Amino acid sequence: MKVRGELVKKLRKEVGLSQEKTAEKMGISQRYLSYIETGKLEMDIWEFIFLMEVLGHPKENFWMLYLDSTEYENYLTYRHLNKLLRDNKLEEASKLLPDFEKGVLAEKTFIKQFVVYVRIFIDREISPEKAIDELLKALKMTTKNYDETNIANERMTHNEVRILWLIANNLFEIGERDRAIAMLEAIIDSRENIRASEEDKKTLYPSIMVALSTYLGRMGKIKESIKYCEEGLAISKSYNSLLYVPVLIYNLACGELTQGAEAHVLKEYILEAYYCARAIGRHNTAEIIKNDAEKFFGIII
Repeated sequence: MKVRGELVKKLRKEVGLSQEKTAEKMGISQRYLSYIETGKLEMDIWEFIFLMEVLGHPKENFWMLYLDSTEYENYLTYRHLNKLLRDNKLEEASKLLPDFEKGVLAEKTFIKQFVVYVRIFIDREISPEKAIDELLKALKMTTKNYDETNIANERMTHNEVRILWLIANNLFEIGERDRAIAMLEAIIDSRENIRASEEDKKTLYPSIMVALSTYLGRMGKIKESIKYCEEGLAISKSYNSLLYVPVLIYNLACGELTQGAEAHVLKEYILEAYYCARAIGRHNTAEIIKNDAEKFFGIII
């Protein structure tokens, strides 16, 4: 499948991205994109898929008709890896990753970024400093002039937001806590600008709210932690997603415990968190909540 240049130009202009910025996000030169838009060169299907991600359009299934069997299998692995990460099945993901890195998509910029993200996400041995360095290199594949102080104004892709989220996690681990919090808050502030599908957003932003509420709680900033728990629950509701609701409710209970909430209020939160985790199949989360309920709250489930 070859994509007409006028379509590329029309889609880009609809979301208000310059030719220069679009090319940067895609990891190609502005001249190359210009040649595509003027019809001097043709865009292949994988470049078009990445363009859809950059522009925040849902990637509909029509384009799969144009994939050969090897490409299709590689694409299915990409989808499966994403699901394994969401379900926290890191051992399974680590087994799939080596073959995926050698696949037909390996040279595509968005796949290179994705591979770096997955490899660091599942690697429990890598030092935070090395993780940050590799993640920044991956980020700069598509954002050459990356400015940490300007995150809230960036039009980021799903890959870029995930990389920033992981950078913030590692910054927190090495003691740069205020910097990590500022980065996560900036990502939240950029929510209207992100170039991602609603399906991606409904897991991405609640997970960031979990990180924010957890880190703020660990820093003793309880009111701020409670605020992000409540915002995270509201966002989860707006996306009709329960994936991170149990942890957000549990973090809310921890904050209210510190604030001196009454026992019946805390019990209500804890039971809701536990049974929600059970209902959506997050059994490990449910078990952690059950154990913590007795240890920290004096509540037997």
